[in-house]
This record gives sequence, C-alpha cells and structure tokens, in this order.
Amino acid sequence: MIQKNIETNKKMISCSQSELFYLSEKDPILGEAIRKIGAIERTFYPDFYEGFANAIIGQQISTKAMETVWSRLTEVCKIITPQSILDTDYDVLKACGISGRKIDYLIQCARKIQDGTLQVEELNQKSDDEVEKILTSLSGVGKWTAEMLLIFTFGRSNILSFGDFGIRKGICNLYGLDEISLETFTEFKSTYSPYGTVASFYLWEIARRT
Repeated sequence: MIQKNIETNKKMISCSQSELFYLSEKDPILGEAIRKIGAIERTFYPDFYEGFANAIIGQQISTKAMETVWSRLTEVCKIITPQSILDTDYDVLKACGISGRKIDYLIQCARKIQDGTLQVEELNQKSDDEVEKILTSLSGVGKWTAEMLLIFTFGRSNILSFGDFGIRKGICNLYGLDEISLETFTEFKSTYSPYGTVASFYLWEIARRT
C-alpha cells in the first residue's frame, strides 16, 4: 500500500488494486464511489517525530493555515527532528505560528525520545491498540491524533476513526444518512476490515466533494 515518492523525503500512500477490489466486493456502494473517484494518494511521514509534529501542529487549524505554519517551521529547522526543535528558540517557534501549548507538546515529546522514555523503534512491533495506548500517554495526543499517526506515520492498514468528522460525513453522504451512531459505524468498520485505512481515504474524498 505504501509507495515511496523519490522527489521528497516523504512517502506517498497509495492503494493497491486488490484492496480496492476487496472493498468494492464487500460494499458495492462504496465500490461505485471508488470507481468514480479513481486513484488516491496521501502524504505519509515515515519519521515518527516529523509525523508527530505534523499531527500536533495541524490540530484545530485549517489546512491552509497548517501549510503556512509547516512551511515556516521547515524553513527554520530544515529537518524536523527532536534535536532541531530543542535547538530552536521558543520565540522563533512561536513566530512560525505555533501556539505555546503545541510548542510544549513538541518539546516534551522530543525530550522523551532523547532520554529514551519513548522507544520509537519498538512501536513498529506493537499492535494498533498497543501503539494507540502509548501515543495517548503523550501530552497533546488524544485518540483521534493517535489514529492519524497510525495511518500517516505507521502506515497501518485498518484504521477507521469514529472521532473523525470527515469520515463520518463521508459515510452519511454516501448512504444518505443524517447522522451515524457508534453501533452503525462499528458495522461499517467491520465490513471494511482489514482495509479500513483505504476506506478512510475514499470517505474523506467523498466528504470533500459533497
């Protein structure tokens, strides 16, 4: 599912034909939407701390604002690492457009990585639930942020977030629902398993287009 974009230090997540065929067979209505939308790629941050920083900075701000802040930060730090954040003056980080609370989250996580409290390399060997539990113990990381990290940093294949408005909106728009309960959402999640992440990509796109 993950293909490298050789033009950047990032990677792109794309979807295999077998995944799309599986989802289309399990849910023909979603399958028709997949056929109309076509191929989807999403940016993937394979480095944990860069992905963490991206997720924290993007909380509760628009995509456009996020792009502006991220551009300023990368201009200052060049590469987003625990050391580069710790080496950057607090006021410089704030001038990038990052709130004081978010700067604190970035600094706390950077220190945990550097002092060994957070063993990033071990996370790849753990289950989705185990990773989520560890991530939500970090300041600034709730369930939704942990789920986004599972998708866009760890590349996990079966994440469908009930806490994500866009995903819920995508399902509601696809099926003509006014709202969706957790019970009904769980049924969709079971239907899309083990490719909930691919379903998420298309549900986001459906929400965006409708």
